[in-house]
Amino acid sequence: MRRVSSDARIARVRETLALRDAVLGVFAAPAGVPLDDGDVARLRAAPVESWRLLLKAECCALPLAARLRASGVITSLPAPSQGAITEAQLAETQRVMAARSQLRELDVVASALRIEVVVLKGGAIAADASKQPIDLGDVDLLLTPDAAARMWRRLLEDGWRMKSADGIAATDEVALEFNHFNPLLPPRDGIPVELHQRVQYGRATAHAIATRPLAGYQALHRAIGESSVVLALEHSVIHHPHRRGHLRDLVLIADAIAECTPEIRERLDPSRGDPRYAIELRDMLDQVLAIGRGERPTDSPSIRLAVARKYLVVLGDDRRLSARVPGWWDLSHVALERGSLRRTRYAQMARAGLGPIPPGSTFRAGALAARAPRLANAAMRVIRAGYWVAVTALSIALGPRLRRRVNAAIEPIR
Repeated sequence: MRRVSSDARIARVRETLALRDAVLGVFAAPAGVPLDDGDVARLRAAPVESWRLLLKAECCALPLAARLRASGVITSLPAPSQGAITEAQLAETQRVMAARSQLRELDVVASALRIEVVVLKGGAIAADASKQPIDLGDVDLLLTPDAAARMWRRLLEDGWRMKSADGIAATDEVALEFNHFNPLLPPRDGIPVELHQRVQYGRATAHAIATRPLAGYQALHRAIGESSVVLALEHSVIHHPHRRGHLRDLVLIADAIAECTPEIRERLDPSRGDPRYAIELRDMLDQVLAIGRGERPTDSPSIRLAVARKYLVVLGDDRRLSARVPGWWDLSHVALERGSLRRTRYAQMARAGLGPIPPGSTFRAGALAARAPRLANAAMRVIRAGYWVAVTALSIALGPRLRRRVNAAIEPIR
C-alpha cells in the first residue's frame, strides 16, 4: 500500500468508512436475500484503494468474498476492486491452509503424547473444514503446564524453532499467571504457533474452560460455551482495542455463539469478563447478534473511533512511534477511551514499571545478572519504571492530537 500524505489519509479513511458501512450490510443480509441497493451502489463506487485498505485492516476477504458471490454482486464490481478482493482472498487462503496442515501435525504429536489440546479462536475454525474459513495470523493452543512442556520438547525435537532466541520456553519455570510462551515456527514455511498455559484475558486454564472434540482429530478440542464468547470479546475489545468492530472478529465471535446452546445464547453476559469494559463489550456483542438476526449492525462511538484509528495507522499514522515504542498501536488507543477508562488505564501504565519484571520482558537482566544479579535486577527495574513513566507521559501529551485526527476522519463528508 502506497504511503499517502496526512490530509490524504483523512480523506481515504472517510471513503473506507463509507465502504465499511456497505460491507456491514453485506454481512447482515440473510442468504438468498438481495443486498440493499444503496449498499450495492457504494460497493461499486468505492475506490480500489479503499477496498485495499478495508481488506488489509479488517482481514475479512474470505467471508466477504463468499457473501458477495452468493449475492451475485461480486461480478458487477469494477475489475480493480474484484482484483483487490481476489488478491486478499488468496493471501488469507494460504494462511488458512498452512494452519490446517500444521494442526494435522500437532494432532499427531498430541495424540502420541496422550495429551489434550484446546485450539482457540481462528485456529478452531481453520481446523473444521465444514466451516467458512477466516484469516488468522497464528495458531493459539491451550494446554496444561505439564502438557505444554511435553509438547514443546517434542516440537523442538521435530525441527520447530522459537520465533525469537530470547523468548520464554514452555520448559522454563514461570509463574502460574503466565499467559503464553514464545511462538514456535514450523521447520518449513508456515505460521507461528503459541502454546498457552492459560488465557490471560479470560483468566481461563485448560481445566476451567468447556470444550468439545474437533471432528476428524484425535487430540484436538475447541472452546465452547459462554466463556468462549467472552474470551473472544475480551481479546478484541480490551487487549487489542483497535480490533473493536473488526470484521474478521465479528465472524469469529458469531462462530463462538453458534457453538453455544440456545439457553446459553439467551443469557450471554459480556460483563462477566471485565465489568469496567461492560459498555464496550456489549457494543461489539450487539453487532454480532444483529448480524445473526439479519439486521444491519451499528458502529457505536467507541467502535467507530477504533476503526478510524486502525485505518489511519495502517495508512502510516504514527509510523515512527510504532517502530520505536513496542505495543504503541494498543497503548496509544488509551487516548480514545471513555474518560473514566482513560484515567484508569493511564494510572495502570504509570504503575506498570513498579512491580517485578515479568518473564519474557525486554527488561530482563542480561549477562550482568550472572555476576551481580541483585545489582542487575535493580538497575533494570529502574530503567523499566522510567520507560513506563515516559510512555505514559508521551501517551497523555499526544492524546489530544490523536483524538483530533480520528475525529476529523469520522466526520461526515460535506
